[in-house]
Amino acid sequence: MDVLHYILIGLELVIAVLLILIILMQRSKAGGGLGGLASSGGAMEDSLGSGAGNVLGKATAFLITVFFINTILIGIVSSIKNTQRDTGLLDAELTTEQVEPATETGMGAVTNETEPTAVTAEETPAASATTETAQ
Repeated sequence: MDVLHYILIGLELVIAVLLILIILMQRSKAGGGLGGLASSGGAMEDSLGSGAGNVLGKATAFLITVFFINTILIGIVSSIKNTQRDTGLLDAELTTEQVEPATETGMGAVTNETEPTAVTAEETPAASATTETAQ
């Protein structure tokens, strides 16, 4: 589905560029756009014939129809692609694994033991320093 999605998006870009060019080539009432440049001196009639405006109008209508159909197909392919992939953490099933609570030891370190360990006076550095000075 990814390849089809990328092909449709590439086709959409090509159609969009063609639409822009064809619309700009058409003769406007105010004389703007590329149609005014190409039609000066009858250049458009020489290259495309006397019915150039009619041909460009039909080509525009055809490309607009293809553009809208392609856009709808991109939407359908995207929705199919989104339903097939995993939607993320919010929709994932919760595991039944129990997490053991973290406890603090006497030294301030956090461990994952279920029962706190007893720290004796001989094991702490401060207690051993005071017992050595007392002797």
